[in-house]
Amino acid sequence: MHNSSKPTVTALLLLLTAPAAWSQQVTLDVPAEVSVGQAFSVTYSTDGDLSDYIAFTYEGAEPNRYNYGWHRASAGSPAKFSAPTNPGTYVVRFIVAESTTIILEKQIIVSDSPATVSVPDTVSAGDELVVTFSGPMNDRDYISMTDPDAPNANYKHGY
Repeated sequence: MHNSSKPTVTALLLLLTAPAAWSQQVTLDVPAEVSVGQAFSVTYSTDGDLSDYIAFTYEGAEPNRYNYGWHRASAGSPAKFSAPTNPGTYVVRFIVAESTTIILEKQIIVSDSPATVSVPDTVSAGDELVVTFSGPMNDRDYISMTDPDAPNANYKHGY
């Protein structure tokens, strides 16, 4: 039988704990500096989920951004990327796929790389044209030839 003269007390005990530090072990070996457009490799190791990924993006980007490429950890090390065409500070991140948690982030500087092209002032029709070039040797770089008054990216011959 319930005695109505005594109050009923109900207590709920909540134990709140801070999340433990991330236990996954990750290494990222990122070049300190590369030239605009340059291909580069990032070596990494992880003892975590192979669905995690390595992302290349601009500094300060949201955690789930990979503006300049991404590489699934299951594909194996190294991850291969190409630097953007704008100089600046960028980051390579190791990201947990399920939560977009950034476990490790390393900075990479993309620097401008000057190029020079030298050609003779004149060449006779049918003669060989010798072009001397110095500068970056990126995969997608090329030397083109066109009319002097042609707009940029409008070429007749590309090498």
